[in-house]
Amino acid sequence: MARRKHVEEYGISQQKIIAPLQRVYRNVHRYFGPYFDSTRPLTGPLSLLAPNDYETNVSMSFKDFARRITSPDSVTGIPSSRTVGQPQQYLYYSGELDRFGDWAFADIAPFSELLLPMPERSSVNLWIGQKEVVAHCHYDGYHNFYAQIRGRKKFVLIPPTSWQDVRPYPFLHPCHAQCQVNISEEGVQLPAGTMEVTLQPGDLLYLPPLWFHHVEALEVSVSVNVWTDTTQTVALERIMAISQPKLRKYFRSGVDMASSNALTAQLIVAAVMTTCSSVARVAERMDDINHNASSAPGSLPMRFVHGVVDTRYADLLQQGLVPSHRSTTVPWSDEHVCGGGLGSAVEGSRGKDALARNLAAYAREVCDIADAEIPVSTYALWMGNFVEAAVALQTGRPEFAAALLQHMVTAEGCFCSNVPSELGGLQHLLSKYCGRGLRGGQ
Repeated sequence: MARRKHVEEYGISQQKIIAPLQRVYRNVHRYFGPYFDSTRPLTGPLSLLAPNDYETNVSMSFKDFARRITSPDSVTGIPSSRTVGQPQQYLYYSGELDRFGDWAFADIAPFSELLLPMPERSSVNLWIGQKEVVAHCHYDGYHNFYAQIRGRKKFVLIPPTSWQDVRPYPFLHPCHAQCQVNISEEGVQLPAGTMEVTLQPGDLLYLPPLWFHHVEALEVSVSVNVWTDTTQTVALERIMAISQPKLRKYFRSGVDMASSNALTAQLIVAAVMTTCSSVARVAERMDDINHNASSAPGSLPMRFVHGVVDTRYADLLQQGLVPSHRSTTVPWSDEHVCGGGLGSAVEGSRGKDALARNLAAYAREVCDIADAEIPVSTYALWMGNFVEAAVALQTGRPEFAAALLQHMVTAEGCFCSNVPSELGGLQHLLSKYCGRGLRGGQ
């Protein structure tokens, strides 16, 4: 009877699972997250550590796992993974279904319809969670079809247009796609448009790409989901595959490499932001939902970049976890990166015009894809990722991405200050980007 309780009641046959479970998550708290990916660009340069201490790759037999998550605690009466002499432990498992063999796919057939958006870029996954386990609020860049098999599970769903309220971590950060705001904390106000839904066994939930979700298992829970990629992901991949303009040849020999790279990154961001029509549409909406938008200087393109920096980096900058534009360790020279040095950094009027044409061609190619294939509802998240990636790619110093972008948006930022009047085609670009924030030189 006990064996039936631990195994068959929860929808999975013990005989079919022979190999140990390899991706069991274990924590002394029921709250798991935010997820930490040590391979992200900012991890090494900033020596970032996970903001949590739970284990992510525990191995145990399925029999032991099932026993631990379903045995009632003698005191609380709830399922417990407690062992003698040890504190309460919470467990959940997540892994691709193909780890278990063909029989597992036969158990969930038919599922092929769920792969239709992009079958060649899909995965089918098994989730088994202990009662009360919580997954931190985050978004996925895929279509997500989520089927509840056993137990009940509560989802808090937040639209991607509310990104500034939940403050996703930077694209370069090891907690990328996770929310900096813990929506389960007491007193946190959920954004407008938030929905709560409780899945019952037999329910299927569809989550569109980039919808934030916070998940809690109300009972011992077994779920299967299908992630299948989206044309939005492919669009960003195509954008990132476009060769960025090599502007070094237009700069005078006295401009050091670090400053040349930083200036190139700024000009690329400014060109794309002023060319993509959806940037202005998104920035206009940010006036209503970004509490700091009223203090952002300049044009709508600048307001967009300001939103990216303020939402993703403000807390990290305040905590001193990433260098700011005031840092003495930045690798570039303000003499060249600031607007006042732009005129002297570029060789002659022909060089300025040629540089502007090069930038315009690149920006047009990027925006033809972005404006056609990325919806306005998810545009800020995807193109915010582009802004960060473009800076990191050009400078080779992701740890200074926030500092360089701050120069482009803050009141004391110098990208738009002391700009000379004779910049040829570049003058038009800076006027469009800086708007009322453009401050002329002598």
